[in-house]
Amino acid sequence: MSGRIRSRLHSLLIKRTDRTAVQLLRSIAASHLGFWADFGTLALLTEIAGLYYLVSAVFAFVAGLAVTYLLSVLWIFKHRRIKSRIGEFIAFGMTGVIGMGVMVASMWFFTEILRLHYLISKTVSSVLVFAVNFTIRKYILFRPGNAEEDGAADGARPR
Repeated sequence: MSGRIRSRLHSLLIKRTDRTAVQLLRSIAASHLGFWADFGTLALLTEIAGLYYLVSAVFAFVAGLAVTYLLSVLWIFKHRRIKSRIGEFIAFGMTGVIGMGVMVASMWFFTEILRLHYLISKTVSSVLVFAVNFTIRKYILFRPGNAEEDGAADGARPR
């Protein structure tokens, strides 16, 4: 593999960056993993445990949120605006609550009004939730600000 290709791959996959395009690509990958954690939990709780699909959707969303948070702080975003990691997780979770509201409302609309299968509704709703969550997280939660720029605030390991 040429040095140029290796350098490009390193920039895309590993190197810390402020480039929105790279963060967007990484967010898509992380959200994809979070989506499958969410989707699998939704199907499991609804089909196996017998929960109502909107109740399952809330628990499933939390599972996907946890996966996405870990990838966001370890891989996607270079800057961390909030010093307290607990505070950061709470703020991240609050963006997830906004996303969950979008998800539940859109799933209800697509399932109950348009009469789509709930798993198809989930897929379509996830695109809307991704757009809302990425925008909030990129421009509010993980932009340069008061926390140490290297992510090492409060003993967190540098990224």
